Amino acid sequence: MEISFIAKLVTIGDSGTGKSSLTVRLCEGRFSPHHDVTIGVEFGSRIVPVGPPNTQPPKPKPSPSRDPSLADISEGLPEPRRAEPVVEQKHMKLSLWDTAGQEVRSREM
Repeated sequence: MEISFIAKLVTIGDSGTGKSSLTVRLCEGRFSPHHDVTIGVEFGSRIVPVGPPNTQPPKPKPSPSRDPSLADISEGLPEPRRAEPVVEQKHMKLSLWDTAGQEVRSREM
């Protein structure tokens, strides 16, 4: 499989907001409500399909002929086959960097 695109995402935010859970869910397909505190940075990646053919809208059906004499001639015959252009599915390597969150400290006055 050829990689057409590379995307790198870095998650940042406060501790306990779900950055690690999101990374594990996207990269490994599993979810755990409890996760150890991230120390430093953790890394995950996955290959995802992008672009056509998955995102092509359905093609409209050809409209029937309006000329009654032509409709009688072609009645019951199958539609002629048209060559469909072959579009290869492209793939993107999604790299996720899960950073350690910073504890929020309230300031007492």
